[in-house]
Amino acid sequence: MGLDTRFRQRWPINAEAEYKVHEAMDGDVQLNIPSPRVKCRLIDVSLLGCSLDSPYLIPHKTLLDITIDATPLAVTADTPARSSIRFVGRVTSCTLKSVNRYRLGISFMDIREEDLAFIESYINKKS
Repeated sequence: MGLDTRFRQRWPINAEAEYKVHEAMDGDVQLNIPSPRVKCRLIDVSLLGCSLDSPYLIPHKTLLDITIDATPLAVTADTPARSSIRFVGRVTSCTLKSVNRYRLGISFMDIREEDLAFIESYINKKS
């Protein structure tokens, strides 16, 4: 069993997401990815971060521009609906789950207060 490094409980969710390497990482990170934007799945969320199911291995500490489809969160949230949430996240872990599937642990680095409040509303409804 792996070491659990989470500071907050994460709540399961299944939502579409995509990411690209943040411009601050240009020249620092070279990935063998055929497209600049990678489609993936959001699999859980907390007030400090989330997990993504990714088809690619992404190095620890890489900054990513991430967009998630907020529709599944809106189903239970009390705040006004929104179509997407965008934020900058840092990869805190990357674990091989199966062939060409990686679980990326993401820490929120730059997220709007209203988006964080939206996530908090989702979590409060689920708990």
